[in-house]
Amino acid sequence: MSKSFGDKVIYNILVNEQESISLKGRVKNIHIFSLEQCDADSKIMARGKGKSAKYFLIPIKLKSKKRLKIISTQIVETETKAIFIYVCEKSIKIL
Repeated sequence: MSKSFGDKVIYNILVNEQESISLKGRVKNIHIFSLEQCDADSKIMARGKGKSAKYFLIPIKLKSKKRLKIISTQIVETETKAIFIYVCEKSIKIL
């Protein structure tokens, strides 16, 4: 259930204990997303001796001629998936 207040919507969410612990008490700047929104396919490239270095390729759909500068990364793990979140500067146009 949600409530609207002007241009804001308040949601009550329920998370399991492990997700709550992983927030480490940080409850500001929380963003909600759905795996169903993931529409830019990518691949993992392996290089080096024994292919020990792994890289996420930037999806063609998101590539620009400017070099992207990753400023932070977060990994969220569920029972069946590992979700990698990369945050880039908003001034870089990738879409």
